[in-house]
Amino acid sequence: MNEETGQAGLNEKILDAFLEEMLTEQHPPDLTERIRNAWLAEQAALRNNSSAAPLPELVASRPVRPGMAAAVGEVLESSTNSRTQSGKSTVQHRKDLKRKRLERNRIFGSCLALTATGLLAFMGWKILGPDGFPPNAAPQQVAVDGAALSPKKQADTTPQVADNSQAQAASDLPTTPGEAIDIDDLPFQQPAPLVAKSSENAAKEDLRVTPLPTSQIVAHIDSRFEGLWQELGVTPRERLHDRQLFTKFFSALGADEALINSVASTLPTEKDSNTPETWLAQTLARPPLAELLAERWIRRWFSSSPANFESPSVAALEQQMVGRITGHQPWNGVVVDLFGQELEEDSSSYAFVKSFAGGGNHRLTQRIGKHFLNTNLGCVRCHDPRLGKEPNSELVQQESYWSLLAMFNGIETEGARRRNRDVVDNQSTLFADQSPKVFYDLLDGHLRSAEAALPDGTQWRTPQNQLPRKALAEWVAKSPYMDQATVNSAWEILTGRPLVPQVRDVEVVGLETRQALLSTLAGQYRAHNRDLTELLGWIAASQVFARSPTELSQLEWLDASEAELEKLKLAELVFAAAPAASPAPRNLEETLTIALQWRGGHAQQDRSALAQFGPSPATDKKNSKNNKNAPEQSQGSSAGASVMPPIDFAISSNRPTPRELEYIQKLLSSQRLSWEQRVEHIVGLNLDYSANEQVRQLANRLLQEHSGNAEAALLDLLWAVDSARGN
Repeated sequence: MNEETGQAGLNEKILDAFLEEMLTEQHPPDLTERIRNAWLAEQAALRNNSSAAPLPELVASRPVRPGMAAAVGEVLESSTNSRTQSGKSTVQHRKDLKRKRLERNRIFGSCLALTATGLLAFMGWKILGPDGFPPNAAPQQVAVDGAALSPKKQADTTPQVADNSQAQAASDLPTTPGEAIDIDDLPFQQPAPLVAKSSENAAKEDLRVTPLPTSQIVAHIDSRFEGLWQELGVTPRERLHDRQLFTKFFSALGADEALINSVASTLPTEKDSNTPETWLAQTLARPPLAELLAERWIRRWFSSSPANFESPSVAALEQQMVGRITGHQPWNGVVVDLFGQELEEDSSSYAFVKSFAGGGNHRLTQRIGKHFLNTNLGCVRCHDPRLGKEPNSELVQQESYWSLLAMFNGIETEGARRRNRDVVDNQSTLFADQSPKVFYDLLDGHLRSAEAALPDGTQWRTPQNQLPRKALAEWVAKSPYMDQATVNSAWEILTGRPLVPQVRDVEVVGLETRQALLSTLAGQYRAHNRDLTELLGWIAASQVFARSPTELSQLEWLDASEAELEKLKLAELVFAAAPAASPAPRNLEETLTIALQWRGGHAQQDRSALAQFGPSPATDKKNSKNNKNAPEQSQGSSAGASVMPPIDFAISSNRPTPRELEYIQKLLSSQRLSWEQRVEHIVGLNLDYSANEQVRQLANRLLQEHSGNAEAALLDLLWAVDSARGN
């Protein structure tokens, strides 16, 4: 019993010492030393207790002999006194133990209260974010020039390994016609390093931007590209004068000559007032120009679709867009108009969803990725990308793609595949109880499931009276992804090329500078209330937009060296020159036909052999610079005007960049990829087009014209896809 009491006392002393050290913030001694000190204290206490007089033994009552009464009396008195003293010491000891236990309980209670308070504060911080706003709140603003963006939260994105006990072969499950993926080996099959789904791009919503004046934004654009041109040794083309800029701007929006002249007649006649800043401010917000701008964007979103532009749904959409432009309302709200409204025939969302839904809703998902998330989602349907970390890389993953696709579960089409089909929206029924899963193929032949999730990786949880399609539209409208997509689209409409390509496999020239500028413009676009007219004004007033297009006569082309032609192509890639003008917008079938026409017949000869058809460079080169059409008009031979192909083909063909060659060689290095699948990969670089039957036939003819040289044929196909900018 004494040993148990001693052990309990030792434990209590150790605990008391630990609590004292924690409260006084003393450095804890070595554990051995702590136990030794506690043991010594316990031994000292035992020695003090042993020095007290022991209690006498109690003997059974018996007769006391005469003479012994005095001795017995002394013993009884001593026993009584000893018991009284011992009783007082035991009570005091118990009081001390009770007091210590109460102190320990108070300390433990205080610690638990502090821990609970800290935990609640941490949970509130995680829910509301560091600035006190929910994760899906309206994005705040940030003013930076490509500044580093801090993550708002870190989501668990550790790639899940398919469980063999749950995985099944793809062939064991029923497949939907048109949805089976039979690609077994891809050149980009090595998974890219995954990043947290709430990465720096998702954190852009919580950053604050100081809106800058237009002059400062335009000066920043100019300084960025002037530095890039100097770094690459590129000489920019001459600047257009103000009247040419005016015509170029409205031509890019689709205005005809009559409308351009009509608008020009309303502008001030003073030379100092006829500047881009002046006429942009005076014209863009007018209803006729707002209608032109809305129609330009609608045709871009609906390109290569069976949409009826005269339908009530498209008319309602255009009317809403015009109201946003003239009222200087946030442009990103058009996403809600496009696929976040009720799917009734006269609603603005009906035409867009009807044009791309069906077939598993892959076209609908990929179209949203291209135009509103600034991300090409074509390849990640089948596999993760091979390249490493990229902007928006949390979206460019197979799992992210299928989770986004699941947000459209329940959207189906009925009837014919063209204009007469109807849209059926069963999301309210399908998502009433739970979020249904979608299954997709892994490269090893197994299946994996994915649940509906927003682009930032947040799993969908059905709230009251809201469908996942509508929630996605509202999230995209507030996201930094659409800010970048809007800047990229506006830049491409006015300059002919996107500021930053969505697929970095084939174009990386000056990419770091261009990506930083995209981030800056997207931040300023947010800071200026996402006003589309202001964004267009910044681009139109810059030195990039003022560059004249590349011009090249037949004689100059024949006489130019490969290095000179490569410089011309490089100048277009970094916006030192406007793209070589084509007579009219061209779709993919038309650009493929141009390549076929040039590769056939006499075009198989090289430029040095073709030079014999033209005038002598020594005698006529000077005249050709003064009159670009003189060489073609003077020849009069059968070679004549067909000697030189369209100028963009003449500059870019047979002069691929190192990154373009690398991309083609990746496709060719995969032994299991068929020719058709290689064609699909290249066509997929521009999701406005698909590898339909006509495109495949033209690609096969290109392969024949190149005598089976797959690399040369794919390079021509790559040029055709890049040059197909009819939208």
